[in-house]
Amino acid sequence: MGWGCGRVDARCQADFVAVTGLVAITRDLMDRSRILAAVPDATVVRDLQAQELADAAVIVLDLAAGIAPGDAVKIGPPVVAYGAHVDSQALQAAVEAGCVEAVARSRIFRRVNRLLDEHRGLNEH
Repeated sequence: MGWGCGRVDARCQADFVAVTGLVAITRDLMDRSRILAAVPDATVVRDLQAQELADAAVIVLDLAAGIAPGDAVKIGPPVVAYGAHVDSQALQAAVEAGCVEAVARSRIFRRVNRLLDEHRGLNEH
């Protein structure tokens, strides 16, 4: 599990994933706070080894986390990447790697609470 979750144990954290299905990958504490403020039941992890990703319905990937978008896409659920608005090359590369969309950091926080409705089930066959 990424950061400490207070008294919430791993079993409860897995229940949160099952409820919302939104898992964000970021190492930025401010991004983590903003995501959880918008979607309190979301799960935030720091890397691709997090067990919570197995139950994700939608993954939100911070491009600044140092994780290749293609590696996140391989997990299976739709991936929405976000990054600096001035780095259009990285945003475009994320889409080319298979992300369903890539948006500027400022836009992700305004939309994070709607991402499940917009993208849930896109990669199901």
